[in-house]
Amino acid sequence: MLELGRPKRNEELRPLLEGQLEDVQEEFRLVCLEGIRHASLQEGARTRDEIREEARLRDYALKERVAARYNKKVMRITFLKNDLVLLRNDIRIPKPGEGKLTANWKDLFRIAEVLGKSYYKVAILQGADLARSRHACDLKKYNS
Repeated sequence: MLELGRPKRNEELRPLLEGQLEDVQEEFRLVCLEGIRHASLQEGARTRDEIREEARLRDYALKERVAARYNKKVMRITFLKNDLVLLRNDIRIPKPGEGKLTANWKDLFRIAEVLGKSYYKVAILQGADLARSRHACDLKKYNS
């Protein structure tokens, strides 16, 4: 082992370290192996897969709590068939002459069909359905 005492200069330390470097490396390797053996022999020692599974479950539970907290604050928007709605203008590159003063909502439409959770088929008031279905966030209830 290395002796502790007064600090040595590099030329004094070099021969000491060259002779003992292999011994230090071997001792470090043995200590590491002993620690691994001791940990694996302990009763109730957990494997790497068990630790990963516990971390995955904790992560899943955290995400569920965050989602529940968010869903408490969110206001759900629902529409019924034949409700009058405004449709959000598409987000696109503005044409010349358009700018920040263009309308955010398009003309008046009606809900033709409720497709599922927050998805609706929209139609022109007196005409046919539009090609795409729309999400509730792109619709705004028209209050006459």
